Amino acid sequence: MSVGTSPSPLADREQLALSRLPFALLVAALLAALANSLLRFGAMLVIDVDAGLLPLRLLPPIVVSVLSAVGAALVLAALHRWNSRPVHTFKAVSVAFFVVSFAPLVVIGLAAEPPAGFAGIDVSTLLVLGLMHVVALATIVPTLLRLTRQPTTAEPGAADQAAQSPANDVADATTEAGSPEPAAEASEPEPAQPRTEEPTPARD
Repeated sequence: MSVGTSPSPLADREQLALSRLPFALLVAALLAALANSLLRFGAMLVIDVDAGLLPLRLLPPIVVSVLSAVGAALVLAALHRWNSRPVHTFKAVSVAFFVVSFAPLVVIGLAAEPPAGFAGIDVSTLLVLGLMHVVALATIVPTLLRLTRQPTTAEPGAADQAAQSPANDVADATTEAGSPEPAAEASEPEPAQPRTEEPTPARD
């Protein structure tokens, strides 16, 4: 008597190629650092923010972007190891971390005396910093997932069935065209009517 076994919680996990994770991390870090550097440069030209503030100097946006990419890659690797749905969970964790990352900006904006390096910060600068968080999320998360996603393979025999289906259709059409129509059933002969002889009149 066979005993049914429940599937392993990691048996149906989404497949990721972790061998590509270092390359994906490098690309994600470069994209995030470049995008935030361009955002910083554009904000200095358009909004005229104070470049002397600590978060808007040259290196901090680059360093924070790279560290964010490294942290995201480590989380993705850990979820792939211990979670049955690493992609779905990674997206949820990324969104949660993105929301929490705005807490320091809110605290700095509401503080009566901003901490060292943030003195003189205004609302426009806080908006630029918040937009940097959006850029980091929009570049790091999709890049890591896209470059580590395992390509799906077609089921065996599906290609053969697809190749054979046109041939089967042609064969069926040929058979239908060449098959003669059934001959009309012969009509049954009508039953013969019995002949009745007229009686001969008797002679006197």
